[in-house]
Amino acid sequence: MTIHDTKLTPAETCTTDPRSPYLGVKNLTKKFDESTALDDVSFDISKGEFICFLGPSGCGKTTLLRCIAGLETQTAGQIIQSEKDISWLPPSARDFGIVFQSYALFPNLTVGDNVAYGLVNTGAKRREIAEKVDGLLKLVNLSAHKSKYPAQLSGGEQQRIALVRALATSPGLLLLDEPLSALDAQVREHLRREVRALQKRLDVTTIMVTHDQDEALTMADRIVVMNAGKLEQIGTPREIYEEPATPFVARFIGETNVIPLAEFEHGHARSGRCWLDISQAKSADETAPSGTDVIAVIRPEDVLIAQKDCLNTVQTDILDVEFLGDHLTVHVHAPALDSDRLSVRISKQQALTLDLSAGTRLPLCLPSQALRLLNAT
Repeated sequence: MTIHDTKLTPAETCTTDPRSPYLGVKNLTKKFDESTALDDVSFDISKGEFICFLGPSGCGKTTLLRCIAGLETQTAGQIIQSEKDISWLPPSARDFGIVFQSYALFPNLTVGDNVAYGLVNTGAKRREIAEKVDGLLKLVNLSAHKSKYPAQLSGGEQQRIALVRALATSPGLLLLDEPLSALDAQVREHLRREVRALQKRLDVTTIMVTHDQDEALTMADRIVVMNAGKLEQIGTPREIYEEPATPFVARFIGETNVIPLAEFEHGHARSGRCWLDISQAKSADETAPSGTDVIAVIRPEDVLIAQKDCLNTVQTDILDVEFLGDHLTVHVHAPALDSDRLSVRISKQQALTLDLSAGTRLPLCLPSQALRLLNAT
C-alpha cells in the first residue's frame, strides 16, 4: 500500500521535542449551566499510544473526547497537540480522524467513495486517491466491497469502513467514540482485535471512549478511568486491575470483595469479629491507611479455599453458585466479617471435589499479600 504523507522541510522536522507528550490535556473544565461535566482534568498521551477513556454513563468521557476534537468548547483549560495549542481551534483546523458509534457513513455513496471522501476535500490527485482507497480497503479485507453501498454491508463491515475513512487523511490523532457498542458480542470481540492490530501497524495515536471494561483491558496501552467528571486513575490495564487507586476503581473494574476495617494493631486489622493479618497487604498510598474509614479489597480469583497454614481463614456459608463456563463464581456469607457478601472464583476441576450447594459451609482464605488497603472516601 502506498501512503502519501506530507513531506516536512528540514526546519519543520526540528520543532517537536521527542520527549514531549504528543497530546497534553491541562486542567480541563467543562460546565453546562450549573452542571460540571469535566472537573480540572489533566493527563498526557505519548505518540503512538492507544488510550481508553473508561467510566459509567455520564462520567464525562464523551465530553472530554468532544473537547479534544473541538466539537465542544471547554470552559477552562488547555489542549496541546504536538506542542501546538489547539484549545480554541475549530474542528476543521485540528489534526484528527473520528469514528462514531453510529458509523455516520454516507448512504448514497459507495464504500470506495465513502473512504475517499476526506481525500477529495484535500485536493489530492485522482490517482493518489484511488491508490490510497485501494490500500486501506485491502488493510481491512474489504476490497471486494468497494462498489457496494453501506446498506449492503454488515454492522462489522460498516464499522471497518468508518475506521479506514477516518484514517484516509493520515491524521495524527484517531478518536473513537464507542465504535463497537452497537455490534453483537462475537463481532465486537473479533473487531477489537482488528482495530488494535491496525492501530499498531499504522502507529497512530488513538483515544477510544468505552464503557466496556473488556474492551479497555484488552485494547489499551493505558486506561483513563473517570467518574463524575473527575479523573480517578490512569495506568496500564494491569495496574488498573491489580492496583486500584480508589474504591471506585476497585469496584468498577471487574468484580471485587470489599471488607471494611475498624481497628489496626501490630500488622492486623479487625473486621467484625475477625482479626485479619494485613502485614503483607498493599496500599494505594505510601503509608498504609490506619484510620477508622478504611477498606480492604480482594479479587474473587485471589480468594482461596482455606488450607491449614492460612492465617486469614474465614468460615462462610454458600448463598448461591454461578456457572460461567470455564469457572464458577460462588457467593458466600461470612458471619464473623463486617461484609454482607463475598465472592470466590473456583475452577471447574476444583469444583468437582467440593460440595457447593447453597447453605454448605465453605472455609475460605484471604491471603494477606492479596489484600489491598484503601481509604473508603
